[in-house]
Amino acid sequence: GDQRNASLLSPHLRFGELSPRACYAEAMRAPAHLRHGFVRRLLWRDLSYAELYRWPDMPEVSQRKQYEEQRWSGSADQLRRWQRGQTGFPLVDAAMRHLWHEGYINNYLRHVTAFFLLYYLDISS
Repeated sequence: GDQRNASLLSPHLRFGELSPRACYAEAMRAPAHLRHGFVRRLLWRDLSYAELYRWPDMPEVSQRKQYEEQRWSGSADQLRRWQRGQTGFPLVDAAMRHLWHEGYINNYLRHVTAFFLLYYLDISS
């Protein structure tokens, strides 16, 4: 639990400093038990970009039409506390403080914090 398991490659992939294909090829040289999680996340990342290419309005329009009329009840104060890691929920707060301190959070914590924002605070982007 105290070892870093994040590759920290996301910004380099995002801004084209590294090729996903090059990362994949390099990962395939590693033993299978070490590369599995990395390759899975790399492929998942590219799937998201492929979906954005196919449905470019996805960030603004829900793919599930029943959600288009949903109104969010969260407040600006709740959003600020979430952003600052002051929600009172230790895991969420630790993740957000880590993000401020280190500039990244791992995939698991991104899911936790996003889920909390959407379902507990009822705030949409």
